[in-house]
Amino acid sequence: MSRIFPTRSVRLITAGQPQAVTRGAGDRTGLSPAWRAGTSPASGRFTMSLDLPTLFITSAIIDLVTSLYFLLAWLSQRSRRIYLWLAASTGCATFGCLLFMSRQAAPDWVAVWLALVCFIQTFAFFLGAVRTAARKPGRPWTLWIGSALWTAACLVPGLYAAEQARNAVASAIIAGYSFAMCLEFLRAGRLGLRFGRLMAGAVLLVHASLSVWTIVYSLINPAVPAPLFEPDLWSAIMLLLNMITYLIMLLAVTTLELDTEALLQHRAARTDSLTGLLNRRAFLEAASDRILRGRQPVALLMLDIDHFKAINDGHGHAAGDAALRAFADEITRQLQGSGPVRRTDAVAAGRLGGEEFACLLPYGSRDRAAAFAEALRIGVARMRVEVEGATLSFTVSAGLAVTEAGTEVDALLRQADKALYAAKHGGRNRVVVAGETPPVRAPEPARQFAVGR
Repeated sequence: MSRIFPTRSVRLITAGQPQAVTRGAGDRTGLSPAWRAGTSPASGRFTMSLDLPTLFITSAIIDLVTSLYFLLAWLSQRSRRIYLWLAASTGCATFGCLLFMSRQAAPDWVAVWLALVCFIQTFAFFLGAVRTAARKPGRPWTLWIGSALWTAACLVPGLYAAEQARNAVASAIIAGYSFAMCLEFLRAGRLGLRFGRLMAGAVLLVHASLSVWTIVYSLINPAVPAPLFEPDLWSAIMLLLNMITYLIMLLAVTTLELDTEALLQHRAARTDSLTGLLNRRAFLEAASDRILRGRQPVALLMLDIDHFKAINDGHGHAAGDAALRAFADEITRQLQGSGPVRRTDAVAAGRLGGEEFACLLPYGSRDRAAAFAEALRIGVARMRVEVEGATLSFTVSAGLAVTEAGTEVDALLRQADKALYAAKHGGRNRVVVAGETPPVRAPEPARQFAVGR
């Protein structure tokens, strides 16, 4: 071991002149502790040393244990691909440390090129873990572009011979991966920009900044070329900081994965699996909370597909499911403002059961709420749904109730349900407002249910 590593270490001295840090006769390891503390006999000053080889060994051991942990976690839960990404990342970090420490025992292509390929792949695989945690599809080219660039740089004779330039190129590639991961976390996506994502992005930004500093330091400091053989204080500090930030990154990503999984399970428990809208329980909870806490009047719109049983009986449940999904998509489209009505701040939209849906709208005006309901009714009547070569069309009936803030949701539901009942018995394909006998608009002379091929 002493043939591989030098017997010198970096010293941090609190006061006075630096004193040599020596080994006793019984020290056969050839290595000093990562942090060696003691009192100088001559000056009585406290001294501390930071040993790079020991830091590399410590990092390799930590990475190896962590890699085995994530590998076992993935073997027990094959659906959690993030554990496999993290096992690959920490495994590459382990091999990178071991290969880099063999500078005097192995050829350069192993201790330099292959070692830095492992370090680059550490962050390439970590990027795969980050995209998995963000629930984004993988990009295979991002896994190998860094190693390809590094290999291409090593084929340049002048650059490969200059270790300062090699360190700068490798650090630039690692910094690129770190910045890419930071951007992935800071993009909200469908999971939202939550506190955990912000914290993980901040840690990655710190690591990317360390990589940038490594580039600058490698180019301006001639002592960097062989830090294992020419100990350098800043090299040791940067290595220690990289170890710490990498461990924090692992902790942040795994914590975020657990948080994301809990969030998705919570959403699944509140979402109708067929349509993607809120289920009955979640809708009633959201509506009750909004009505009781809000200060503005609200409108409750209840909707029911006309002759839905005929669709199921005549064309099977697959056609019925397609009609339900298309209806839910039209509700979402209207609420998001792509329809003829301006975008609303709808509090909730959900499927109450079967072919019955509901929307809670922040409208205190009956006219505005009725205009939205009428636009939705017309949009549904104009839809065509393709199912196994058949073209389906259908209509909806709607009941609307508008009330002041503070009214209980059960009372509002009863009013809207009575209005929906009136719409059904008044000829269907129409909107009825609670408290008003005639419909808002006479139904169009269109078929309530049509099938074409």
